[in-house]
Parts: sequence; C-alpha cells; structure tokens
Amino acid sequence: MEDSTIQDPEKCNKSEATSELNFNEILNEIGQFGRWQQQIFTCCCLISLANGLITVAFAFTGYSPKYRCSVPFCEDKSDW
Repeated sequence: MEDSTIQDPEKCNKSEATSELNFNEILNEIGQFGRWQQQIFTCCCLISLANGLITVAFAFTGYSPKYRCSVPFCEDKSDW
C-alpha cells in the first residue's frame, strides 16, 4: 500500500519547487498578527529584557577590585 502524500523527489514538478513564495498568500492561510502572536512576542521580549538586565548588572557589580581607597572616617572602628 503506497501513501499518496509521500512523493519521490525525482518525480516532483520542477515548477512547484521554483515558484516564488508569496507572503500575502501565506498570511491569508495562517491569519494576521493576532492576539496570540502578540502575547508570544511580548513574552519573548520580556525574557530577552530580563537576560539583558542581568548581563548589564553583572558588568557593574561583578568586579571586586584588589584595592580599597583609604577613607579615615570609615577606618576608625573605635566608635562601633
């Protein structure tokens, strides 16, 4: 029993393979940028934003210098 949906690549119509992709036809088939796509896009943006903030924050907070500036007021621990 042969499945009619599976085609042999050698038997494929060459005009189908070289036809141009029409974006408007695809949008008519799958639908426009609706509410679901907006929600997915927003979630992806929020995830990317959080990752970017973590990376930038680490650039400013991750380094510990091997020196410390001398501040006389902070060095005097007798009043603690």
